[in-house]
Amino acid sequence: MLLSRVQGSLVAAVAGDCIGCLFECSGNVSMEEVLDAVQKIEQKAAKDKDETEGDRHELPFTDDTAMARSIAASLIEYKDINVPDIAARFAKEFEQEPARGYGAGVVTVLYALADPDLKDVFQPARKQFNGSGSYGNGGGMRIAPLGLFCHNQSLEELKEKTLSITRLTHTHPYAEVGALLESFAVQLALSLDNSKPLDTNNFLDVLLQRLQPTEEEIYEKHTERNRKEKDGGDKPEDKGIAGLPYCDKLELIRDLLKRDVDTDEVEEKLGTDVAALESIPTAVYCFLKGAGRSIPEIEERGPVEQTIIYAISLGGDTDTIATMAAAISGAFYGLESVPQAWQESCEGVRDALLFGEKFTEIISAREVKS
Repeated sequence: MLLSRVQGSLVAAVAGDCIGCLFECSGNVSMEEVLDAVQKIEQKAAKDKDETEGDRHELPFTDDTAMARSIAASLIEYKDINVPDIAARFAKEFEQEPARGYGAGVVTVLYALADPDLKDVFQPARKQFNGSGSYGNGGGMRIAPLGLFCHNQSLEELKEKTLSITRLTHTHPYAEVGALLESFAVQLALSLDNSKPLDTNNFLDVLLQRLQPTEEEIYEKHTERNRKEKDGGDKPEDKGIAGLPYCDKLELIRDLLKRDVDTDEVEEKLGTDVAALESIPTAVYCFLKGAGRSIPEIEERGPVEQTIIYAISLGGDTDTIATMAAAISGAFYGLESVPQAWQESCEGVRDALLFGEKFTEIISAREVKS
């Protein structure tokens, strides 16, 4: 059912963010520590059933969810992408609650986006890091709502909308391609038949087929743009990006899934930090690993649970990797795969459920018209 899967993606993403935040930047994280935290969350949820809603303590969400909510709300209001409105929502959300864990780089952009006299909403991000733009995972961490909203729309539409939203804060090619990988993965997961086990090889094949030409195009445009700027005397020479690093990592994921590898090897080969290239492919791997339902110590848990718990156990940027992985997993498995105790324990779940309802109404109406 479409509603369950759209809600499942949005709710799972919130849970990944809220639970992952408990371990963010804490160095090495053991599976035992994550399981202990999850079990405490579940025990507390059971005790809180007798409490009134206002007396319950929820795990807070971070900037990941805050920015994803802004995108979702804008898409619902305008029934399509409205970049100036999304920019304004990002700035307002930050102004109202600046302590959600925003990175220093994006804070500078958000202050600039709040300027009512700003004519070009893309300019602040383009100026970041001497004009090279941020290569962080901020575009990917918030893009899942768009991947859902573009269900049954063309890949080209999803690509252009993803890039527009990403470029509000991140303009480095690695950030752009990373956000595309996440939005493509969410859209793909939502489109597949979930009545049978996920074919992980096929999932990777389709992702590669969709991502490769886009990755090539973005790097070519980046190289050409920098060449023109160098000729104009504005920038030092940039030799461009060699190869297709995201496609290479997707092939590496295929290899890792075939072998019984430990978390150290995953961290070493895929990465777990805030750079888009070092975290967004990792999120895809966590989804596919959870889909196998054979992770030691958590075999008895469902695929969404396994995805989130495993993602957090890798350490590093735990909230962002977990929220991205969970968004893909929830889109495939649906709301029923997110434990009720987790839903009751995480801030923002009620809004995510409402967003899911509105998204499904818009998607269904769009399909009737077509």
